[in-house]
Amino acid sequence: LGQFDSNTPVDQINLGLIAQQLQEVAPELWTLMSKLLAAKKDSGRDPSRYNSRLVMIIAIMAYTRTPILCNHLQSLLGIYLHSAGVKRRVLSVLNGLGIITSYSTIQVQRGKLAEVGKVKFFFSTLRYMD
Repeated sequence: LGQFDSNTPVDQINLGLIAQQLQEVAPELWTLMSKLLAAKKDSGRDPSRYNSRLVMIIAIMAYTRTPILCNHLQSLLGIYLHSAGVKRRVLSVLNGLGIITSYSTIQVQRGKLAEVGKVKFFFSTLRYMD
């Protein structure tokens, strides 16, 4: 799941790929969590439809254990919600649940993203000046 990196484009987040990587890296955990989420009766539903939920549950578990090293999904979700205008109080509640990083962390990461954007903008304008 990894640490937040402001240079990683948001559009490269692929929950299907993350689910596949988690299945390879932690097959026993993935199997346990899949069985816990499975319906009591076999409803004929495709179990892979719960993969994104499993990814988030495992991300919360990893973030709870090592919040500095495993905050990628929580950071992206926090930045997205903050940018969408979600109130600070709601962000604090979600942080308490381990779903997103803290408000202060979101502010720091937004600053880093802004710096990356400024650098990319600067270099893109240099290309057009040639």
